[in-house]
Amino acid sequence: MSGTGTASQAIHVLATAAPDSFQGPPRGTRTYTNPDVGDALKYVRLGAALSIGLLITLCARRSFPKLLLTVFIAQFFFAYLSIAAEVGPPPRVASIEPKSVPVSVLDKSDLTFRRLSPEGLSQTRVANIVQDDTGYVWLGTSYGVDRYDGYTYKVFTQKIGDPASLSGVLIYALFKDSSGNLWVATDEDLNVFDQATGGFRHYSIDSDHPTIINIFEGGPGLLWLSTKQGLYRLEVSTGKIRKFQHADHDTEGLSSSDIKSTGRDRSGVFWVATANGLEAMNEQTGKVSNRIPLSPEVWSQFGFYEDSHGLFWIYYASGSGLALYDRKTNSVRRLDISNTSGESKVTGVMNVLESANGDMWIATYGSGLLRFNRETFTFNRYTNDPNDPQSIPGNRLTTLSEDREGNIWVGFEASPPATFSPWKTEFRKLWPTPSQPNKFGESFVNAIFEDKDGTVWLGANTALIRLNPSDGSTKRIDLLGPGSEVDVISVTQDDKGVLWLGTVHAGLISYDPKNATVKIFRHDAANPKSISNDVVTRVLIVDPETMWITTWDGLDRLNPRTGEFTVFRMENESANAFFNITADTRNNLWIGTALGLVRFSLETKSFERFLRDPTDPFSISNNTINSTLTDRSGKLWVGTQNGLNHSEASGKFSSLFEEDGLPGNAISCMLEDENGELWVSTNQGVGKLDPTGSDTQRFLTSDGLPGEDMTGWNSCYRSPRGTLYFAGYAGAVMSNADAPARGNLKPPVVFTSVEIDGQALQTGSATKHLNIPHRSSISVSFAALSYRLPAATRYRYRLHGLDEDWHASASGTRSLSFAYLPAGKYNLEVQAALMGNEWGDVGATLPIVVLPPWWTTWWFITSIAALLLLTLLLAWKFRVRKISSQYEIRLEERLSERNRVARELHDTLLQTFQGLIFRLQAVRQLIAIRPDEATTTLDKLLDRGDLALIESRQAIQSLRDPRGRYSNFLSAVRAEADDLSASQEESKRPKFTITARGTMPSLPLPVQEALFMISCEAMRNAFRHANASKIGFTYECTAKGIFLSVSDDGRGIVTGSQDKHDHFGVKGMKERARAVGITLVMETSGSGTTVIAKYSLGLWRNVLRRATLPSGRID
Repeated sequence: MSGTGTASQAIHVLATAAPDSFQGPPRGTRTYTNPDVGDALKYVRLGAALSIGLLITLCARRSFPKLLLTVFIAQFFFAYLSIAAEVGPPPRVASIEPKSVPVSVLDKSDLTFRRLSPEGLSQTRVANIVQDDTGYVWLGTSYGVDRYDGYTYKVFTQKIGDPASLSGVLIYALFKDSSGNLWVATDEDLNVFDQATGGFRHYSIDSDHPTIINIFEGGPGLLWLSTKQGLYRLEVSTGKIRKFQHADHDTEGLSSSDIKSTGRDRSGVFWVATANGLEAMNEQTGKVSNRIPLSPEVWSQFGFYEDSHGLFWIYYASGSGLALYDRKTNSVRRLDISNTSGESKVTGVMNVLESANGDMWIATYGSGLLRFNRETFTFNRYTNDPNDPQSIPGNRLTTLSEDREGNIWVGFEASPPATFSPWKTEFRKLWPTPSQPNKFGESFVNAIFEDKDGTVWLGANTALIRLNPSDGSTKRIDLLGPGSEVDVISVTQDDKGVLWLGTVHAGLISYDPKNATVKIFRHDAANPKSISNDVVTRVLIVDPETMWITTWDGLDRLNPRTGEFTVFRMENESANAFFNITADTRNNLWIGTALGLVRFSLETKSFERFLRDPTDPFSISNNTINSTLTDRSGKLWVGTQNGLNHSEASGKFSSLFEEDGLPGNAISCMLEDENGELWVSTNQGVGKLDPTGSDTQRFLTSDGLPGEDMTGWNSCYRSPRGTLYFAGYAGAVMSNADAPARGNLKPPVVFTSVEIDGQALQTGSATKHLNIPHRSSISVSFAALSYRLPAATRYRYRLHGLDEDWHASASGTRSLSFAYLPAGKYNLEVQAALMGNEWGDVGATLPIVVLPPWWTTWWFITSIAALLLLTLLLAWKFRVRKISSQYEIRLEERLSERNRVARELHDTLLQTFQGLIFRLQAVRQLIAIRPDEATTTLDKLLDRGDLALIESRQAIQSLRDPRGRYSNFLSAVRAEADDLSASQEESKRPKFTITARGTMPSLPLPVQEALFMISCEAMRNAFRHANASKIGFTYECTAKGIFLSVSDDGRGIVTGSQDKHDHFGVKGMKERARAVGITLVMETSGSGTTVIAKYSLGLWRNVLRRATLPSGRID
């Protein structure tokens, strides 16, 4: 088997799976070139051997003259034989027969082409098509390569600055090797697709960057690359490259460096297609053993293919386009392909392909697609029909390829790609046909019937059409005269071969095909025995003397012998528009109407109506009854405009809908086949049900239907031979008895895109699982890589870890979104089923891990626990420190209180009692000298003692509640001054004055106490120790603070004595001032002393003091 271009790709389309990663040499791999100096080397070796022999002979001829001469002659002889063996015979040259072989062409339309949507395709022209091991189909265009999943395209092209993108945009060759690697040859370099990353790696085979137009695999890891500059052999694992090219002096080498393609034939011979013809070349030495000169015909596309029957096809894109090579005679005969009239010659062949069923397909450049008929040695041709959307899209083809389902892909010069199945489908299209122009541009067929002779009769195109199913030929029958028009909506045949035709507004017509006689039965209002209406929907022949006919105004019984009609009508005249009729085994006729199902009793000649009751689940599903059928078991089937119903003798109905497996809910016509299976035509294809109605199969355009909508005038028929016919809006079909059984294909399912929070991820083999953050949304798209009819593929999914039940995906929906999944591990599973096939076993699985929120992670919990322990430790330490501090504070408070009490005692009681002691000492001295004066003084001292007691009580009371002492600051100061003045002798009393400005604000009690005590101590020192004549107290309160001063004109204080002598005097003043933030200044000189106390009312000091000290108000 051999192949070139995409023909060779068909051989490798079922190659083994690609490895997880592919390692290859980087761009700029060194090229090793064959210098083509084989002939020169041969003769050099011959000359060297002879020279050495001659030299030995000359040196030793005197000793052994005869022996050496014999050796020399023998050496010369064997060297000559060796060289002759290496050189071999010159290449053979095949002969070209001057006379071409005429081959006839027959136009056909029995293939259904599915056209790919141009939306999303990077460019219309597709010249290369390959399916990879995953199942994607890759399309090489003039602007990148497109990966197709049956629904959408993913475009790969050159992106400047992205090293993982393609090296160029114009695709010259696509190839999948036996390891599953996809190779892409662009206008710049060679690329290989990396399945793990979704990008490309680049190879440069030569510094000149020749354009590779064809790729062939000579063995595992060995690629042959065809260019206009020569033939390159690439060892993928090492990156070593060897170049073969034409050399003028080499008569055994390639005749041209312009290489079109390469490949092997069935016997393993390696062939190279050059600009001069086809040449058999030794892959190791590069020597040609056979040449087929075809240079006049060779154009840009040139290749060969040896099929499974041994036919060696040579094709080229010019001239006749096809030739056959006979290996036995080493000759080539061109094929002259034309139709039976000798016109429409085929010129130019772009590609050939042998499909899995053994058919040979020829892609021409202007004459459509050819299929070779081996039995007759003719071709069937498929060309574009502008009126048939299922015909081939264009006549200029570029490439052919076959996928692993057996679908054949076709690329076109100026049309989007298309695909079709070469196998016989379940149905064969009868209408529309190019041989019968359609007046209205419609495909609608009203009626279909096969007569006893096998002729098919159609009611279509406003006439009766006779169709020969063997060749598709048709003939129009003008029933009402030449050029007349009549809509035939039902056809049946009696025992005599006469056709009975129901029409619209033309009455009942009988037509005898043998003699073309026509008889018409029309409604005559004046004749009660005429047909009830001229719209005749169905004719049911019971026996030679009885026909039952449904019209739009009643049920008629016709006696064909007499031509008389008996009309039966229901009481409600609006309900007498009857659509169809069938008989059961219980002597009843079942009639479909627009107002329910009607049963007519042949015994009682009475009607009974069955209507839909919304409150009764066992009533019929819809009141528009399109068809009725009684199967072999006696079960009644009723096809309605919304659902299929069946009923036993009980009169209760069960309904089936799309969710139960029906192709569509609008049921047009029903047939029972020889196996007891029920066939139904619907608005979405044809369905087949088993007798129980539990198992259904769906048939669509990929099965040969001309379209999905097969509804209409409920037209279908089963012939005595078992052939099934269906007709409707889409056209007409017949079943194929020899169609292969539909296999239970289970296509691979892939995830085509993944988005997390709207950000797309690169999908490839590296996408093994997903880790997504907490409270993120994930969206995935998927596709089953089956291409017969992707729109009919069903999907279902489940998310393990959240829901174990399968959920059917809505029709046409291939994406899922999940938002805010709880943290955990999930498995998203998607399965697919083709039409009526079973669900795939595995499908696609995507593990998803939703990361927990950071506050539930182990590290966060550990951190919180550690922080909590640290907090407890710090709290414990803080508590211990606080307790210690409180203890120290209490101790300090006690010491402070002791000091305060000491100061109080010093400033009050001790001073008083000290004065008493001084006076008592004076009295003791006066008792002896002046007793009377001593007595008087003693009385005064006793009074002073009473005052000391009162003062002691007051001092104790002030220790308990100091606020009472300072309620009026100036009054308290004046009282203290009066007491001090009274303790002095009248003659020595100093003059005391008070100067006040402003009002004392609300101050903390410790501040009030400190100001008062400092004032008192200063006055006390002035009265008792300064020997002053004047003492002044100044008080001034402003917004900035409080200013107090006590001044005298006494002797002053010696420097340092305030600290050295009186422990609780000056030192006490300083301690009080420091404790509450009072600034204390003592100014002294030889002429007096001034004690100044300043207390600032600044904001922050005031706030801080107010926060820690009890407050009160003094004036």
